[in-house]
Amino acid sequence: MLWTPSAKWAANANITKFIRWLEERRGLSFASYESLWRWSVSETEAFWGALWDYFDIKSSVPYERVLASGAMPGARWFPAVRLNYAEHVLRC
Repeated sequence: MLWTPSAKWAANANITKFIRWLEERRGLSFASYESLWRWSVSETEAFWGALWDYFDIKSSVPYERVLASGAMPGARWFPAVRLNYAEHVLRC
């Protein structure tokens, strides 16, 4: 291993904050990055829906489904949703 983050660095990492948010808001608990990863690939729609909520994504209409089709390649994510990229990149 070339580098290990300090405890302070790890505690303030975005992924750590997301894991805490999942516990507080969704009642989900992950002991490690690996357990979060396993959930993200086994419960794809729940994971991406949680990210949408965590990052407070704004769209012209609320999403109804995360995936129109899970077929890979060619999956259609958040069908019928329109986003304003600049709105998200430039918000504080």
